[in-house]
Amino acid sequence: MKMAAYSMCINTNDQIKLIGKRIYIRPINDRDTDNIISWRNKDFVMDNFIYRIPLDRETHERWVNDKVKTGQVAQFIMGLNDSGEEFGSVYISHIDKEAASGEFGIFIGKEEMLGKGYGGDAMELIELYGAKRLGLKTMTLRVIESNERAAKLYESRGYTKKSEEYEIITTEEDGETPSKVKVIYMEKRI
Repeated sequence: MKMAAYSMCINTNDQIKLIGKRIYIRPINDRDTDNIISWRNKDFVMDNFIYRIPLDRETHERWVNDKVKTGQVAQFIMGLNDSGEEFGSVYISHIDKEAASGEFGIFIGKEEMLGKGYGGDAMELIELYGAKRLGLKTMTLRVIESNERAAKLYESRGYTKKSEEYEIITTEEDGETPSKVKVIYMEKRI
């Protein structure tokens, strides 16, 4: 199936791989656990998350079983078309089929991949998936105000600011919540 500059491949197991000009996204699987944990726990990634407790194997496996495998979250691995090198994850959480909406999320876990436009490429692919496969009409996201690079990307891709508020960030495993950050809520019709 060809759509614009992207293709969607579906194999016999109903597994989807979306292929863009430079990158692909494919569904997360159990073999991705070590990479996800490694990428998600890097300081430059965690600094842009509201939930900043380091990710462990048990928590990730529970997420996959309770959220991904039940269809509450559609999570993908991002990789380069030319080399196959994988470098992060993109996902839609809070999928609400009745409201035809979901929340976009992304993290690039290899610092050398930042600033190359791969995040924007992944947004286009996940929005295509959300619209064509899940029937979504609206995508929302949250971005920490200090993450200016991401906020500029989202604005350039058609997301508009709906509100902003302070949220407590979680940084300690014992549940302590030492500070608040300003979070910008954005939305886009897809």
